[in-house]
This record gives sequence, structure tokens and C-alpha cells, in this order.
Amino acid sequence: MTNPQEPDESTLALADGNRIPRLGLGVWQVPNGPECVNAVRWALELGYRHIDTAQAYGNEESVGQAIRESGVSRDQTFVTTKF
Repeated sequence: MTNPQEPDESTLALADGNRIPRLGLGVWQVPNGPECVNAVRWALELGYRHIDTAQAYGNEESVGQAIRESGVSRDQTFVTTKF
């Protein structure tokens, strides 16, 4: 069993001391709308805490909606984006 106080290989240390999950859900080519909302919400329900998006994907609205609807605290979720 892993000690929750000790970092494991499933996360990366950030400069501010937080740890970000190495594995994240990428939403490239997932169209804005219910498909994206469901994909992100289901990933969060399964334990994902890292969502990778970009302004160019045009689905940021759906990603935000899914995070709000998921019930997962926003401070437990990492959203990486590019513009």
C-alpha cells in the first residue's frame, strides 16, 4: 500500500509544491457539446484529475461545464491549456 504523504511515479512535482497527475484526459478532436461534457465528466468519475485542452480545440465551455457538474472539487482538478 502506498503512503499518501509520499509522492509516487503517477504524479509530477510542480515548482509550487503541488503534484500533477502524469496521465490526463486529452480532449483534442472532441467536439464542443454533450460528447465533450460526457467524456470529461466520466473521466472525472473514474478518477482522472488532469484534463488537457486548448483554446484552438473550441471545447473549453464543455470542459468547464463537465468539471462543474462532476462534483469533484475544483482544487482537486488540473486543467492544462494552450493558446
